[in-house]
Amino acid sequence: MPGEALSMDASIEHWACDRAQTIMLEEGFRLIHSARSGTPGDIRETSLRMARAIAASLVEARESSRPRQMRE
Repeated sequence: MPGEALSMDASIEHWACDRAQTIMLEEGFRLIHSARSGTPGDIRETSLRMARAIAASLVEARESSRPRQMRE
């Protein structure tokens, strides 16, 4: 039904915004801290950690958007 698709889109959008905010608050803070007081290696490691968090959220979003039958 069209209404269900719209509701699902809004739900996914809300989840994505919440997840992005969480990643930026947690990993972004670590990146700022390492940029101010860390070594280049610390900055690189923290950047990779943020990239992994973003990648994991994309996989999570992809998995949750697949029909249940395809996930089992």
